[in-house]
Amino acid sequence: MQLSAAGAAFIQSQESVSFTPYPDKNGTSIGYGHYFPSTTPPSQIPASITQAQADAYFAQDVKTAATAVNQSLTVPISQSAFDALVDYAYNRGVSNYATSTVPDQINAGNLNGAAATIRSSGLGCGTKAQATLQTRRNLEAQMLLGQATVASNAYQFPSS
Repeated sequence: MQLSAAGAAFIQSQESVSFTPYPDKNGTSIGYGHYFPSTTPPSQIPASITQAQADAYFAQDVKTAATAVNQSLTVPISQSAFDALVDYAYNRGVSNYATSTVPDQINAGNLNGAAATIRSSGLGCGTKAQATLQTRRNLEAQMLLGQATVASNAYQFPSS
């Protein structure tokens, strides 16, 4: 599967964009969260980037996340669920996604368990950041369960 345009817009709306580097967990990020580990020589981290460069980093990073999701699943999922998992892998990092129980739970047909794991993942930051991250994790879980989809930057909840 491929990340939908709406899924890409969702990730960008959650990440926002920075044209200058900023400290990130154990490293530095730029653009829409393009990550440079702390072992990256400072000369390899740009002092600033353009929108086009941010978009190029984003395309590279979502491709990596989508590949990780595709490689981890053995069962079919909806486009909304795929978009949610790519966002989760993008935000948590593909290695954290790959070693989480989320893919195994989905492959075993336990979407509710996967959603619960997503809801509780990576919530050890400060209060404002934690509230924002909790909202993101809740949206990812709802998208996984088919309780919400993304359309552009808006969240669409299925009518009952």
